[in-house]
Amino acid sequence: MSGYVGDPRGIAKKIDKLYVGDGAGIARAVQKAYFGDPRGVAELWHQRGTPLGSLSVGSVVYFAVGGVRTPWIVVEQGCPSPMYDASCDGTWLLCKDMYSSKQWSKTVKNDYSLSSIRAYMDSTFLTSIDQSVRSVIKDVRIPYRPGGGSSTSVNSGASGLRCKVFLLSAAEVNLGFNNRPKEGVWLKYFMNCNTTGADDLRAANYNGVPGDWWLRTPDTATSNNAVLIAKTGAMSSANVAYLHGFRPAMVLPKEVLVDGDGNVIGG
Repeated sequence: MSGYVGDPRGIAKKIDKLYVGDGAGIARAVQKAYFGDPRGVAELWHQRGTPLGSLSVGSVVYFAVGGVRTPWIVVEQGCPSPMYDASCDGTWLLCKDMYSSKQWSKTVKNDYSLSSIRAYMDSTFLTSIDQSVRSVIKDVRIPYRPGGGSSTSVNSGASGLRCKVFLLSAAEVNLGFNNRPKEGVWLKYFMNCNTTGADDLRAANYNGVPGDWWLRTPDTATSNNAVLIAKTGAMSSANVAYLHGFRPAMVLPKEVLVDGDGNVIGG
């Protein structure tokens, strides 16, 4: 939504950006502006940007991580299924490329809740995100397999794992389960993927080169392995102590705004 002002010729001019001055004499961009109607109700008059929730799945948006403008894919809009807690209702974003390479766990145990990669994403990585975006990332509860070993039981709904930044699961990228835990459902971006083999939609690069990236799903055939996506987009697994790429995911409120250049600018 954009506000308009009239020029001396009586022609309405669209306002793309609106600014107000602060106490230091610095002009700051206004994201939303309201006026009061005769009932004393505030009506939205100007909104800078497009709400995230109106973007189609597959759209790419940007925000800074570690000071670098980083692309993110919209992989889901809304709550994927009743298996998810209501906190998961929003715009799901997945880092377009692998952000870095990490061990899944330093303890050689496939317990995602205690993994070093989960701890890293919800601390060091989270704090590297531009503050205007970091402040609106949702605190969600995602389906996960509790504990380690061969169990395939899953905690979901309000019993899901609490986090802000997380790895996707095998189910969410539409891979077959093969006696692995079903940690959720496929996200819309991956709905047409090959469930048993290679697929370009799941393939990703690290520093411009195709590579393998971790999922949060354990390989229950052994307590030492977790599932990953191979460079072809097919499913594989590896010892949790090995270094592989990772693609952080998160959920933002649907009302958060994106400017004309695709930059996430807050709500």
